[in-house]
Amino acid sequence: MSLLVWNCRGLDHPLAVRSLAGLMTFNKPSLAFVIETKLKDKEWDHIKKKINMSNALGVDSRGRKDGLALLWARSMKVEIKSYSTHHIEAVIVKGGEPPWRLIGFYGHHETRNRKHSWNLMRLLHGSSDLSIIFIGDFNEILSDDEYVSQRRLRPQWQMDSFRYVVKDCGMIDIGYSGIAFTWSNNFISPSSTRARLDRCLASKSWRDRFPRAQLQHLSTNTSDYLPILLILGTQSQSIPQQKTRFKFEGGWCLYEESKEIVQAAWEKRDITKVHEVAVAFYKQLFTSQNGGKLANIDRLPTRHLGTNSQAAMENDFTSEEVKKGLFSMTRNKAPGPDGMPALFFQHYWPILEARISVKWCLTF
Repeated sequence: MSLLVWNCRGLDHPLAVRSLAGLMTFNKPSLAFVIETKLKDKEWDHIKKKINMSNALGVDSRGRKDGLALLWARSMKVEIKSYSTHHIEAVIVKGGEPPWRLIGFYGHHETRNRKHSWNLMRLLHGSSDLSIIFIGDFNEILSDDEYVSQRRLRPQWQMDSFRYVVKDCGMIDIGYSGIAFTWSNNFISPSSTRARLDRCLASKSWRDRFPRAQLQHLSTNTSDYLPILLILGTQSQSIPQQKTRFKFEGGWCLYEESKEIVQAAWEKRDITKVHEVAVAFYKQLFTSQNGGKLANIDRLPTRHLGTNSQAAMENDFTSEEVKKGLFSMTRNKAPGPDGMPALFFQHYWPILEARISVKWCLTF
């Protein structure tokens, strides 16, 4: 079973309809949630046949803005519970299995109205005890590394508001595979603005029920949004399990109990062993026997440091300088091989400071 989600930026053009039909034919999803359709509900009777879906609920667009639709195959039993211009809520029933809730979600595009999106999430989450997922275009990010722009930074308070509602509802971001960003004002240009605005958030009970569920970022050339595909997976399906790289998420800092966890984990960490492995690696790297390629290095022009510069470079670093350098780093940029960005060390510095000596840092 799978679910396709796409902010298509309008199905009022034949090319966009063909793109959606191609996505449906290639991926064969059981359900599809389509955002910014720019269509009325009655127009789906014609389109659902073109994309080989038996059932559809459309939420009317406002003029030629917005518009949502949930489509499902004949084999699916779907009970529509509620809908608005920013969501469609359905209960999914399959065979004799327990039902679960699907919320197709579209966050307010205007920043000033984003609070209404988070209030809607809280309201929907609290209306039932069934396992639940929110999936769609939230028009917001959870951390700095989900946004790249040469124009401006994403305001911290915007991300915090989204993080708080995710925490309040006890939801889990199930992650993804594929391209890192789901929206861009120009995917081709290296100087474009890009963001991960689309995702799937799941309750713990839903995640426990579908532990193999995966979210894939697909591709298209007819929208500035990428489609996403949620593959649920079952015990009978063999979905390759990729070895994922650990990555510290900034939202974890919101949990007060995380400090106790970091304290306990850090005390168990064998710093000496890490040190020994690193030193051994770099000794081997820089004492390689393949030195013939450097034979002419003496012929290269060189520039010499002045006496004052040499003296400054030979001075020992202090703990305060290490701390200053750490706290001057961008919080979520370029995490190390262990997945830990500067934010981790900045936030938990009172716990980690005594364990991270200047000598240890310089040895690495």
